[in-house]
Amino acid sequence: MDPGNIKLVLLSALFAAGIGSASAEPAAKLPPMRIKNGIEYVTGGQFSGDVRAFEQAALRYPIALELVRREPGREIFLSGARVTLLDAGGRHLLTVDADGPFFLAQVPAGRYRVSATYDGRTESRDLVVPRPSGQSPVLIEWPGLG
Repeated sequence: MDPGNIKLVLLSALFAAGIGSASAEPAAKLPPMRIKNGIEYVTGGQFSGDVRAFEQAALRYPIALELVRREPGREIFLSGARVTLLDAGGRHLLTVDADGPFFLAQVPAGRYRVSATYDGRTESRDLVVPRPSGQSPVLIEWPGLG
């Protein structure tokens, strides 16, 4: 089976750019925030009500990732990807297993390398966080798996 492509999206960029929209519908709550190595993060989004909560919260986090597998005509949310964050000097900051397709992290301005491993494949990208919240639009496509 060809698992298609994985796409990593900096959600905060998309919503800051106005692609996301507001609704009168009450927002679902995020899972509890966690702290590891001094970095606040939250991960999840396996249920439909969670998606809206993560989309809204992405505006408050300088790193907001969405992990999906692309198949012809559709995208499938992934759960269980291992996400690793390094600083510009290559120092390990954080490794967590994503509980769903969304990963939000609170980090100071700076340069980072984010890696995600799913189905035995690791893809890495360099990110620049210009300020504690808000991003310029960035979309990172992940090559096919397997």
